[in-house]
Amino acid sequence: MQMVLECAGNGRSLFEPQVGGTQWIRGAVGCAEWTGVRLRDVLESAGLRDSAVYVALYGEDAAPEGGEPFSRGIPIAKALAEHTLIAFAINGAPLPAAHGFPARLLVPGWIGSSMQKWLTRIRLLDRVHDSATMSGYSYRVPSYPAAPGVKPPEEDMRIATAWIVKSLITRPQANLEIRAGAGENRVQRVLVSADFGITWQEASLAASANRNRGYYEIWARAFDDTGSAQPFS
Repeated sequence: MQMVLECAGNGRSLFEPQVGGTQWIRGAVGCAEWTGVRLRDVLESAGLRDSAVYVALYGEDAAPEGGEPFSRGIPIAKALAEHTLIAFAINGAPLPAAHGFPARLLVPGWIGSSMQKWLTRIRLLDRVHDSATMSGYSYRVPSYPAAPGVKPPEEDMRIATAWIVKSLITRPQANLEIRAGAGENRVQRVLVSADFGITWQEASLAASANRNRGYYEIWARAFDDTGSAQPFS
């Protein structure tokens, strides 16, 4: 299965006002091919009861300063989804230590913290998993839009789960300088196929501006199939 894995804090260093945590720029995301077994197959083999509400996940994730080891969980419906996997290989090779050897969870469409690494134990609970990393303000977001810098009360926070639609420009990199007039020839025509090359349609081309000197910004904005849009800010 191919899947994008992204930390919820990706781009955190660009926030205004500044927030705590690892100051990621745009590098906390990647797309790979994963191999594993469906979590639902494992749970059903172990004997899944109707009273199960949440799956609690534990791993060999040492806590800093002697605190509680990192542990998150997911609702039972997401645990039983077809593409929720216990992965043991990435791009055809065993998981390296940095990716959670010997096994980790994969939860497509959700933030990276839900995908427990170095997985050693799974518990089925009749309540929401109440670890330290799922309570208070840890891996939680406001239940309503809040202005930057505003801290809603704890009772208004909910567990961060699925990604809101977004886009990310990785090339060219920020502050990259390109020689004016770069490129020998201009693109005259582009064809696009959505059926593996059986039929082709001509794409519309916009005039190129980067053959001139000056300062340019490249922006991107994503929309999903429900009409929701990446915030414009």
